[in-house]
This record gives sequence, structure tokens and C-alpha cells, in this order.
Amino acid sequence: MDFLLLLPHGQRIVLEVDGSQHHTRDHGRSPDTGKYAEMVADDRDLKLRVYEVYGSDARSGDI
Repeated sequence: MDFLLLLPHGQRIVLEVDGSQHHTRDHGRSPDTGKYAEMVADDRDLKLRVYEVYGSDARSGDI
């Protein structure tokens, strides 16, 4: 979790700004399905706890 916004009326927003190191190995050269699955599971757990989760790849420029 990079940023947590606690807003009025119980709204909770998580902002994730991840680089490729969060879901690859060999310095971004090879996908790592285990890391990716763990990241997706963490996001799912937050959503089940009624957090809104938004993410972006830091290198993509769509922040």
C-alpha cells in the first residue's frame, strides 16, 4: 500500500504505484506469476475489507 486516503462517510481508498519489480524477476526481464498472484490476492483482500483499490505502473505514466 503506497497511499491510504481516509475520507468522510467511511470511504477508504488505497493508491498503489507499482513498478515492474512487484511482478517480475531478473530486474524486470521475466514475469513472476507467483509475485503477481500474491499482489492480486492482496488487492482482493483489501477490496473485501471495503477499500477501493486503484493502481498504476509507475513507469507507464498513467498516474
